[in-house]
Formats: sequence, structure tokens, C-alpha cells
Amino acid sequence: MNDHLNVIPETQQGQPMSEQTETILGVLGVVGMAGWSVLQWLQHTDKARHEDLKDAIEKQFAAAEQNRQLATDYWRDLFNEMRSGHVEIAERLAKLEERVAEIEITLMAKDEPVLRNYRGA
Repeated sequence: MNDHLNVIPETQQGQPMSEQTETILGVLGVVGMAGWSVLQWLQHTDKARHEDLKDAIEKQFAAAEQNRQLATDYWRDLFNEMRSGHVEIAERLAKLEERVAEIEITLMAKDEPVLRNYRGA
């Protein structure tokens, strides 16, 4: 008759639950909600850490790429400098060879003994 006033839940067998069972279920519900909240917080923290780590890795790659480009430019400049240095040395050697040839021609024309000794050796 006053079934709507009965606030104590009943078990499947139709018997009312004991206060101890209600307390246990309440505590389990609170623990479950607390666990869920902690899990959500951990997931949020994990996502934030993941984003921070991703940003740090991207910065490292950007810095590595910048350093690679600087090293490439340095070595390119060095090799170009060496190449131009070799060209300058080759030009100077060619001029020296020309001068030596001119001196030899002059000495041969004068029939210098120094050149005769040089040819005979």
C-alpha cells in the first residue's frame, strides 16, 4: 500500500538490502568515481606530457637541421676556398715554368757553362 514510501532498495529476491550492503555499494561508487577522476587527470597529464615531448623533439630536429645546414655551408665554403687556392697555385706554377723556360732560352743563347753542366748532369 505505501510501497512508494519504501526507499530501501530490494535485492533480486525481493528482500530489502542491509545498511552494510548499501554502505559498501556507496563506498564502491565513490571509489569508482574517484578512480575515474584520477584516470581522467592522468590521461590529461599524459597528453600534456606527450605534447611537451613532441614539441621538444621537434625543436631538437629543427636545431639539428640548422646545425646541419651551417656545417654544409662551412664545408662548401672551405672546399671552394681550397679549389680557388689550387687554381691560384696552378697559375703561379705556370708563370714560374714560363719564367724558367725564358731563363733557359736566354742562357742557351749565351751558351752559359752553367746550363751545359745542367744538361750534362
